[in-house]
Amino acid sequence: MDMVEKVARAIYEAEPFDAVRREITWADVHDTQKRGFRVKAVAAIEAMREPTPEMLAPEEVHYGYGCHVCGGLKEGYELMLDAALKCQEKV
Repeated sequence: MDMVEKVARAIYEAEPFDAVRREITWADVHDTQKRGFRVKAVAAIEAMREPTPEMLAPEEVHYGYGCHVCGGLKEGYELMLDAALKCQEKV
């Protein structure tokens, strides 16, 4: 399961359900509906692509400085999210 699929499933499972729909597992969701959740997942991952200063702070705490030459955690984080989004493009 790629990251977009993982996030789509989490969004599906987090939505409030009525009694009938609560019994429908992700595996049973129709592909058309899954596509809608994948679109939401891609939007969520894209929104997270630019890390906040709070997300980058652990680098400075751990290493005592932030690497402004190589990008440090920021670059790696963005590359990981880009890779997650590229997996979706292949589907």
